Amino acid sequence: MLFYFSGTGNSLSVAQQIAQHQQEKLISIADAVNKDTSYEAAAGEPIGFVFPVYAWGPPKIVLSFIEKMQINSYQKNYVFCVITCGDSVGDAMRATATALSKKGLTTDAAFSVTMPNNYILLGDVDSKAKEAKKLAAAKETLQQINASIAQKAQCF
Repeated sequence: MLFYFSGTGNSLSVAQQIAQHQQEKLISIADAVNKDTSYEAAAGEPIGFVFPVYAWGPPKIVLSFIEKMQINSYQKNYVFCVITCGDSVGDAMRATATALSKKGLTTDAAFSVTMPNNYILLGDVDSKAKEAKKLAAAKETLQQINASIAQKAQCF
């Protein structure tokens, strides 16, 4: 089961690639946050979260969703986060792990994928050349992340 939130499409693209590789169902946090947030986790089913970093932390909607959600039948399932960022994840990994721990879930792995910078409030977006370089590197990073998830690697 793979929960995702995407503001500009970077995290959606990452989530789609992970879901396809891991053969997991995608669940939109934006669509689910105000609905029934109770989910059944099959034995051994990984539980993942993909989202962008907002102001060096997880978006409020992600934290709100985690606070509301209930994972039934959780039995130490592999839990991971993949955070997209323009340059730095800041405190997003720790804050997400803390929120998940309050729900009784242990974060086994956290990964980051550097994507083109689209936060224009603190500066300009990346040049086309830098954007292309980041997207090429992201593709390679995603291959490594997918391999780690498949092996249920502990990397936090």
